Amino acid sequence: MCYCIGMNYDIYHSTLGAAIQEIMRVIEKNGIILADSLDYMIWGCIGYDETSRYSFPIEGKREALQIQISRLSTGKYELNMYVL
Repeated sequence: MCYCIGMNYDIYHSTLGAAIQEIMRVIEKNGIILADSLDYMIWGCIGYDETSRYSFPIEGKREALQIQISRLSTGKYELNMYVL
């Protein structure tokens, strides 16, 4: 588990889909309203030992939810989120 600005979430996931579901769960649980919906986001493919970074503006604030998803050499996905 990771604690980041009031967000508790699981860091390691067996699939990209599980990592995305965790993002959705954390957003809903913490009442974060994003300017753009994640429902239509195309996440793409992440290769082994690669990291994809995403930034989503938070509605009504000058902050954004930063998301990093890395695919480890083991095949697991590492999720990191924070607000800037």
